[in-house]
Amino acid sequence: MKKAIYAFCLMVFFECGACAGPAFKEILGKLTEKYDSITDYQCRLNEWCTSGKKVEDRVINFYFKKPRNIRMDILKGTKAFDSGSSGVYTGGNTVVGHKGGILTPVALKVSKHDGLATTIRGLTFDQSDMQETVEILQFHLQNSSVTVRGLKEEVYEITCIPPDPAKNDGISKDVIWIDMKLTLPVFNERYEGNAVVQRARWSNYIINAGLPDELFRIRFNPAKLSEQGINSIHGLGNEK
Repeated sequence: MKKAIYAFCLMVFFECGACAGPAFKEILGKLTEKYDSITDYQCRLNEWCTSGKKVEDRVINFYFKKPRNIRMDILKGTKAFDSGSSGVYTGGNTVVGHKGGILTPVALKVSKHDGLATTIRGLTFDQSDMQETVEILQFHLQNSSVTVRGLKEEVYEITCIPPDPAKNDGISKDVIWIDMKLTLPVFNERYEGNAVVQRARWSNYIINAGLPDELFRIRFNPAKLSEQGINSIHGLGNEK
């Protein structure tokens, strides 16, 4: 009974507009501390977005290692030759990658803004990681109307509405879920007006497994991670 009363009070606290400021600052502070403690992480990324009549839906194995090395292996995708494609970003303005299927042998180096390396909305590799989520929330802390709502035990929904969407990549509302037991982002939605134009879900996190630098070379096979005794997202089924 006491736990139920506590949960109800917690929900009311986080829905209260006057209290959202302190609650948001606390959550962002803990998330920032968590990110600072991370050397590398892996997760399953389910990414969906739309641009006009185009829709993109992908299931991705996502690898990150500081300072900002990123690898994405697309397990399933709706674009031609998406499934089986991979890309690697190691800083700067370029991405090295290959498409799937019969195009796998052909590796290309392109601008990180090239359509081959971005989502259909033009999002780049370095707009897909935890650092980007922290930076978006820091922007909203300084500029936006923010409310925090408890969804369930230790998972909170942060809704951010900037006064000027033009200063937020044209996005009129960001909704981000933070799992405070993990102290990690697990879901987000971005809106243009009332329409959802982008979603991401991060799951099955593996933190500080000791990812080697060679993983961030396009021809490295992630299956070798387990052979090296490194816990890896590679063996997870494609649907999760």
